Amino acid sequence: ILVVINGPFLDDDNKAKYWALPLVLDYFSQADITIFTNGTNSEQISDLIPQWEDECERRQLTANVKKLKTPKGVTIITIQS
Repeated sequence: ILVVINGPFLDDDNKAKYWALPLVLDYFSQADITIFTNGTNSEQISDLIPQWEDECERRQLTANVKKLKTPKGVTIITIQS
């Protein structure tokens, strides 16, 4: 399953992007998932990736993170059940 996460932008009080991963995992935890998200060079988003890794670990799922060099930053996370 391919998931593309593109927005909304985050501010100090809005963690909308964080909840994308738990929601996807609630529905597709038995499938292999590839998550593609951009804008990961920003400080807020770069802090989000370790939180997503922790969520996967908590659910006993394996997450592999690959960061691609682009102007805004792209991160691809593959999650295996």
